[in-house]
Amino acid sequence: MDKSNTYNQFNRAILATAIGAALSSTAVAQETESGARNIMMEEVVITAQKREASLTDTPIAVTALGSEQMQGLGINTPQDVAAFTPSMSYQEEAGGGEGNRIYLRGIGRETNSLGTEPGVGIYNNGFYTTESSVLASAPDRVERIEVLRGPQGTLYGRNTTGGAINVVAKRPGEEFDAAVRLEAGSYNKQKASFTASGPMTDDFGFLVHYSKNTQDSFYTNVSGADPIGADEEYYEAQLQWNISDSIDWNVRYFGGSVENETLSMQLQDEYRNLANDPLAPHRLGALIVNPELFAPLSSNPSQDDPFTISSDFQGKVAIDDQNAYQSTLTMDFEGVTVKLLNGYQEFSWYSEKDEDGTASLISTVEKIGQNDKTQQHEIQFISNGEGSVEWATGLFYFNSENSQPYALADANNPYLINALNPAAGYAPVGNPDGNFYYQNGEIETTSMAAYGQLDWHATDALTLTAGLRYSKDEKVASEQQQVIYDSGLCHGFVDALIPSFVFGGNPYADPCANGAISPAIPNRIGLLVGGGSAEHDAEWDAINWRFNAAYDLSDSAMVYGSVSTGYKPGGFRLGGLQDDPTTPENETIVDNEELTAFEVGYKARWGESFDISAAAFYYDYTDMQVELFQLNPATGIVEDKLTNASDASIMGLELETTWAATDNLTLLANYSYLESEVGDELYIDVKTNTQRDVGGNELNRTPNNKATIAGFYVQPLSAGDIVLSANYAYTGSQYVSIFNDPSEQVESYSTVSARVAWQPASDAYEVSLFGANLTDTVSFANGLAVSGVDDGVRTYGRSIAPRTYGLELAIFF
Repeated sequence: MDKSNTYNQFNRAILATAIGAALSSTAVAQETESGARNIMMEEVVITAQKREASLTDTPIAVTALGSEQMQGLGINTPQDVAAFTPSMSYQEEAGGGEGNRIYLRGIGRETNSLGTEPGVGIYNNGFYTTESSVLASAPDRVERIEVLRGPQGTLYGRNTTGGAINVVAKRPGEEFDAAVRLEAGSYNKQKASFTASGPMTDDFGFLVHYSKNTQDSFYTNVSGADPIGADEEYYEAQLQWNISDSIDWNVRYFGGSVENETLSMQLQDEYRNLANDPLAPHRLGALIVNPELFAPLSSNPSQDDPFTISSDFQGKVAIDDQNAYQSTLTMDFEGVTVKLLNGYQEFSWYSEKDEDGTASLISTVEKIGQNDKTQQHEIQFISNGEGSVEWATGLFYFNSENSQPYALADANNPYLINALNPAAGYAPVGNPDGNFYYQNGEIETTSMAAYGQLDWHATDALTLTAGLRYSKDEKVASEQQQVIYDSGLCHGFVDALIPSFVFGGNPYADPCANGAISPAIPNRIGLLVGGGSAEHDAEWDAINWRFNAAYDLSDSAMVYGSVSTGYKPGGFRLGGLQDDPTTPENETIVDNEELTAFEVGYKARWGESFDISAAAFYYDYTDMQVELFQLNPATGIVEDKLTNASDASIMGLELETTWAATDNLTLLANYSYLESEVGDELYIDVKTNTQRDVGGNELNRTPNNKATIAGFYVQPLSAGDIVLSANYAYTGSQYVSIFNDPSEQVESYSTVSARVAWQPASDAYEVSLFGANLTDTVSFANGLAVSGVDDGVRTYGRSIAPRTYGLELAIFF
């Protein structure tokens, strides 16, 4: 790749950042001469290291976004959080229910299949979760979001190899306040929320929140009903009991439901049918007849517009029965604070979507579901006394039980429904749903850890930190698989007979009936040709450590350096029967993923007007867990394989700045540079079905350059304030496959968003008008894949959201 082109695209972004870093200005206080608060320059207090500290005093790379800052800048979605965070990428599936993945500094999650783990830990008010949707949080119920980059294993519970994200909920306030928000926008978006908080008695407080969001689909279906769009509901309640001056207990409940659209990635090439290819295959894969032969349109409409589809099936992802309970008991004693965290969550979701992506007479559907129950128990001991030594230690326990069925089906295919089992004397299989592929996985995961970290203030300026954590993970799992073959156009069928079969208009006809081709060729039938079951039980453990030195250059500037390690436990990719029974090893099991990180950084506030944070890092990444796609010659299905790669290295630079240029104008800029390299390794590439060396290639989802520039302007008037904000976000090109082929590269792209608001002097309400992706950029950053030889090596993609506008009225009580 010619990186000079990427650098040239970035000149203006880097120049703007450099100018911001170089300039100084007249000092401005947190409250301007007009009396308006500058919310962008207010000190942010975080708990990234288990105790309260200002952002500039915390010697790690962390981005903190307070609720007022998020509201003022229009940060509403996980994509928005990623735009304002250096080295963070976010991949969003349509409907937001199946494949949303977070990457920090190139480390994330390559597959959401059961038995695998993310590389970035998400903590919802201190409780571990794999659901990235918690980053789409309302400002009235979320205090702040903290994105900690780099391994956080010594203080956080699970899977923080790449970093940790803390979503900190607001607690009941000491005075009553309430907010009602009403929003209307593009694609018939309608959103309403209500939040109230305050005291019930001198000792009890409450917070309640409810929100409802609906929106029509971005997609137009030329062959039937449009996708269903989004329909989401969320509710939350908290009780705060101040038992005494030194003991308080917070109990939180939240739940919700979702019924959103979900679509397969849109084919960006032409259909493989007779109109486009006289030699179009009568199968896609080995199991069923090619649905594209019977598509009503000769040409694929998504080629010209990624938001135009031809489909016969309204897919949906539904989340229901979501209930979460969190209990946090805090006790302050002399010299130590003790926290007891106990949480339980259960939810289930189900998805079904048009698998063939056409309005074909052959309607294949992908079905996937998950049932999830988790519990977490943790006790923390945090020093609170005076002296030169501060420490935090704790014990952590996490347990989850999950099941995840998955199926590919053609419910109208009588040969699949009435399939026979040759191994059982051609007895009926029992397949009422018409599945041609089915798998299921069940797993129980138990994770335990003991950890501690000590900070020694060796001098007034120098602080030395040492941390240690022991983690142990156990997974007990089972998997089942069933593969059924529709003989389709019968054994021995020749391509010359395809036209007469297709023009006959019945994809379920039997051209082999009664020996039409040869008495030796059987009628069209469905046969059980593969599958089985397996059980797995494995344990992994690791000792992680951290050493850090921080030196205060002044009261408002510091430098730091650290060496730390991270660990993601091994696991299984359940459902695919990955183990090869002819070898002594169990190929289903993958080993730990481990990381050693070296980092140096600088943080400062220059005067009262300029904040800067910079970091440089190098990662030694070993036994990286990667997902590969391989054609199973026995079934004709391209299967996902989970394995450990040998090693990889990642290095990068990050810069964050906030500059109060005038009393009214604040400018923000962040920039990150990432460079990664995979060690020598041979893998099968399904695009060619050949073995290839990936040595020297880049990791997935590691754009070399990424930057955001934003402006926040307040114009005070006698009757109130006009508040304007705008941001420009750039993401460089990135690969979605370890093979780094040009066809598997997401091109660089940029987006522009803006917001204008009116805030009266009474603070009784706010009216805002906002727009996202104002340039209507199309980018397949949300999904890009290239299929294998059996599918013609075609490109599939999902674009980021198109241009949208909205109007919000917020009323405060």
